[in-house]
Amino acid sequence: MSAIYTGGFMAQEDTAKGMSMVQRPMNGGVQRQYKFSNGYGASVIKNPGSYGYEQDLWEIAPWVSATHEFIGREIMDWDDDVKGYLDEGELVYYLEKIRCLPTPI
Repeated sequence: MSAIYTGGFMAQEDTAKGMSMVQRPMNGGVQRQYKFSNGYGASVIKNPGSYGYEQDLWEIAPWVSATHEFIGREIMDWDDDVKGYLDEGELVYYLEKIRCLPTPI
């Protein structure tokens, strides 16, 4: 895994897992954008206005990496395109589920 940190930005790549992540400041908090080799990814945020911010929890919005088309309802079978109030363990669980989805046709 390689990582770069500069001016509040962070980028990581793990070729063994087929994943990259970029973290940046966003609206008084942070956003992480994940991209997986299967063509999917996710925006993960923790900032004022995100579901769970006041409890120091994460919000995730899975998407098709190329188009940023949200897939929470369609592919993940959620009631919404985002899922909030996630602790670190739950966040990792959902990221792994997204990473293991079959490649979109």
